Amino acid sequence: MKFDPLSAFLVVVLIVAETGLLGFLTVSFFVTNFSKLKNDSSSLFDGSGGIGMASGARLIKVSRALADVMDALEKFPYSHRRNGKPLLSWRVALLPFMGYEELFRKFNLEEPWDSDHNKKLLSEIPEEFLYLNLEDQTLTRIAMPSGQSMFWNPNSDFTYDRCRDGLKHSVLFYETSKPIPWTKPAEPLIELSNPHKSIYWHSNGLGYVATASHEQKKIGEKMSKNDLTGVLTANGGEVVSSTAWK
Repeated sequence: MKFDPLSAFLVVVLIVAETGLLGFLTVSFFVTNFSKLKNDSSSLFDGSGGIGMASGARLIKVSRALADVMDALEKFPYSHRRNGKPLLSWRVALLPFMGYEELFRKFNLEEPWDSDHNKKLLSEIPEEFLYLNLEDQTLTRIAMPSGQSMFWNPNSDFTYDRCRDGLKHSVLFYETSKPIPWTKPAEPLIELSNPHKSIYWHSNGLGYVATASHEQKKIGEKMSKNDLTGVLTANGGEVVSSTAWK
């Protein structure tokens, strides 16, 4: 249900009439913080814009799951490969750490994501990866930066332990403008010549990301190409300005 600020305010006024001092204090807090709550896209009062689960909540849950995997296994969660290539996405590997143990057990880990068996599970996409505004709801926007000097380097291994740009300055998860099947072990390639077109920008001009230090951050559609490239690369060597993050 979409948040209606006016309706919420009227409800609080009615609470005042019924609860006296407690209601007065509640309304005082609401009035003082109304503008901030309304405009803060990570607050409880921010609608999802029809996409489903709020972006910040998605990214933080996925980021924390990866942190748990790294603590438990001390490696990136790809255990099943064929000819050196993973059969299923890291999203599948994170399922047991996100509370989806039963779904994880349904996958045949020895088969590729698009085998007859595993392909049937595309429709069981978890809410963290589900975007209601996509016509094909087996696709997701939750991705990892892929490209030269990024965490997902098509020509190398996952670079978490070799992040020279600093974990808190590097994007580990973001929302891509190029949705992909959630179980497919591939990430959309980010073109450094025009990185802005790879990001899913919300109607407020913001993009939502999680850094490798597992913090939720926001980036602006109007940020410079250098700053956007700087936060998307893990080993690019760029100096990111203090105003890069929103």
